[in-house]
Amino acid sequence: MKFLLFISREAFFEPAVQYTGNLAKKTNASVTVFCFTDDETSLPEQDEFSAILDKFLPQGYEFLVGAGDKVDQVNAALAQEGVDLMIVGARTELSAFQKTLGSHAMEIVEGTSTNVVVVREPHADFKKVLVCTGGKLIADKVVKAGSKIAKAMDASVTLLHIENKIPRMYTGLVEMDETIDTMLEKDTPLADHLRSAADHLAKEGVGANIKLRHGNVVDEILEEIEDFSFD
Repeated sequence: MKFLLFISREAFFEPAVQYTGNLAKKTNASVTVFCFTDDETSLPEQDEFSAILDKFLPQGYEFLVGAGDKVDQVNAALAQEGVDLMIVGARTELSAFQKTLGSHAMEIVEGTSTNVVVVREPHADFKKVLVCTGGKLIADKVVKAGSKIAKAMDASVTLLHIENKIPRMYTGLVEMDETIDTMLEKDTPLADHLRSAADHLAKEGVGANIKLRHGNVVDEILEEIEDFSFD
């Protein structure tokens, strides 16, 4: 595996380096550090960051620098390096993506097919991983990526699906309180996907729990994270 760690001279975030090092050592992945600066007249030197990078990253990491348009620079680095996973840091108290990566951060993340991990706070270890799936084709990639990280970190996985809308056939009922057990018994694309995801996690040797919540997708995901303290 190959990881690309994105750092910035203007918003360096040490926990992202620590996370990258932990995951790389457990997966035997190689690491390329891509350091970006807004100042095209003064490119950063590796020595500016070597104390932290050498402390956490595996030996032999590569150090690249870039300046100019963030989107173009990051996408070029991803294309050249054949990256399996991109890792970025984001300080939540600074509202982060824009602060850490710049105003085009979401464009960078959404515009690449590379898996992206956003590290928002320090973690000594990772034991609980939340994988959110909408049941669509792209979710298979999410499950596989989540299982790789969980297996490397010896963590358990909660596979979460949110039912956002009540099907038209239930209109008029006071409430629909379908459980995960009744959903998995059905012959539907969603049930097939969830069963397939559970089988994949089991084959990878990852402990998993499938959960179903009802309501607004964003609200339910945030509540699940708050209730169960995922890493």
